[in-house]
Amino acid sequence: MILPYHEDLQAKYQRIKEFIRELAILNGRKEKLMEIYFWLNTYPYLSQAEVQVLTGYSLGTISESLKSLMEVSVVNLRPRDNSSVSEYYLRDTKTSLDYTLLSRGKSLVFRVLVFMEKLLKRMKNPDPEKQDLLMLENLQDFYQYFLWVKRRQAGDKSPFDPDSLEKVEERPLNPVFSPQFERLEQEFIDFFVDQQIFEEMTEKNSQVQGLFITRGNLTISELSKLLPFSIGTVSTSVHYLETLLLVHKNEGKYGYCMYSYGVAWLNYRKYYYQRMRIWQKEFSQMKLDLDENLNGYHFIPQIGPFLVFLTRLLTALKRSQKFYSENAPLWKIAYDFSMAHPPYYPSIPKNKI
Repeated sequence: MILPYHEDLQAKYQRIKEFIRELAILNGRKEKLMEIYFWLNTYPYLSQAEVQVLTGYSLGTISESLKSLMEVSVVNLRPRDNSSVSEYYLRDTKTSLDYTLLSRGKSLVFRVLVFMEKLLKRMKNPDPEKQDLLMLENLQDFYQYFLWVKRRQAGDKSPFDPDSLEKVEERPLNPVFSPQFERLEQEFIDFFVDQQIFEEMTEKNSQVQGLFITRGNLTISELSKLLPFSIGTVSTSVHYLETLLLVHKNEGKYGYCMYSYGVAWLNYRKYYYQRMRIWQKEFSQMKLDLDENLNGYHFIPQIGPFLVFLTRLLTALKRSQKFYSENAPLWKIAYDFSMAHPPYYPSIPKNKI
């Protein structure tokens, strides 16, 4: 029988829910989906009704979340032995948090490069107008980053070089482009959203980020004119991207900017893994306290599954720290580039890079 955690474990589980909430924000995923995923790490096989007991969510929310997890091949479904009930389980319980920590696959990188090669070719023929050169340069920067990712996936150890594409165009606030380039820009944003290039970021956040990639330097007011959203919705999206260090507020000016997509992405990933390190330290102490006082919890039937859950969580967090250490040279490249371009990264505190 599946039971929710005993009240003596609820305080500890609430801290884990805080972690789930932050992880959902950092990954652009729904918090409820993330919690259901974590319960599947605790109990190997669960029916929808059992997930409802554990979470208190409606069956509609649970069904939608499990469907999303199945669509990305994280969860499987099977009939329960000697029962008409179906149960859900993780495809690979050994990888735990890998669902949230995986980098983008080779197939996505291939699709991005094919699309960008065709788009850039159209932008260059005929010769673009002077006002359009900025968008061309920004999208070439985006393309160069994924070209480096492709080489990296093939085993090339060459470091990422954000200066490989010399940026020569002025970067005015709220740039204006020709009608032809605005149409090409919309094609790029539609592709960016459709391919979910930034994990599972919401469609609105992806559209806002897409405009920062193409235009570089924008005010919230200008974004609200370019998008069919209210200024409040746009403001929320911009501040979300700012939280992830993907865009940065201009000091002493209006507006926000993204100078290099690759650098912004690496800054975000470093911040992400730094946050994982902080949570790893807290959960390690939590497990140590439980192990040292296990006799005091022997009467709680859920202590076993909770410890399994905690152990798997710590295993995944340790793996993420290995990734963080292995990519230390990349974080330094992004940091050095950001410090060398203060007009475009004016407000990145050193303790966040």
